[in-house]
Amino acid sequence: MPKDFYFANDIKWITGQPGIRFSRYGIAYTDPIKELSKEGGSEANGFSIEIAFKAISYPKDGFKFILVLHNGKDSNQLLVGQWHSSIIVMNGDDYNHRRRTKRTSLKLAAIPPKKRFITITSGKDGTSIYLDGQSIRSKRDLILKIPDGGKSRLILGNSVYGKHSWKGDVYGVAFYRYILTDQDVAMHFDNWTKHRNFLLATKYKPVVLYLFDEKGGRKVVDHAGGNYDLEIPSRMQILDKNILSLTWGQLNFDSGFIRDIIITSILHQIDLEK
Repeated sequence: MPKDFYFANDIKWITGQPGIRFSRYGIAYTDPIKELSKEGGSEANGFSIEIAFKAISYPKDGFKFILVLHNGKDSNQLLVGQWHSSIIVMNGDDYNHRRRTKRTSLKLAAIPPKKRFITITSGKDGTSIYLDGQSIRSKRDLILKIPDGGKSRLILGNSVYGKHSWKGDVYGVAFYRYILTDQDVAMHFDNWTKHRNFLLATKYKPVVLYLFDEKGGRKVVDHAGGNYDLEIPSRMQILDKNILSLTWGQLNFDSGFIRDIIITSILHQIDLEK
């Protein structure tokens, strides 16, 4: 963490249109959303996520979090992230893909980056990802899960640790507890293209819906029912303050961590025997 840890939460409202802009360090989050973990699990009826956004750039320095549902366990999180010019959708924390955890992805080919509308659907028949209303990839062997336990909160622009800052604009977010059809996806994209807002989504009964049309303030209103507003704190918030902890995904010999512990332990034992 930088020395000036108590830095401002670098989120600004976009002028002239709905949306917020994430810059150097930013985070927006909800309280736990109980409706996401209703009885039957996420596989029963499936779910869909829609997000309209524009990345500022295609960074080369690590995994950036655009949207994440987190219940306190990294291994369970549902993540939409950016890696270079690719959008990655997955469960868990296998960011570098060394464990070959199942995921789906698409490439953002436009240079410079432009506004995009992405839809993700997942259920018992697999997972599909759409870009600007068109199906890009479907995987029947990938069934994404909503983190359970009734503690899952929605976070935009960062991880719970504040170490995966994403830079870009978000114009709308909708989350549904069922699978949108191909026709639904195409119609929602066409409507967004014409009107640049997510108002149409209100007819489709989302669990949470953010239009980002407040134009100011520290909250983004949940238009699906008003129960889960997005908080935009004035100061950057770390939601999970793990001190001197290590992600299990880092426990491999390539990282050098285990090797260093073993060597240090051996040298310490030699000193004791002397």
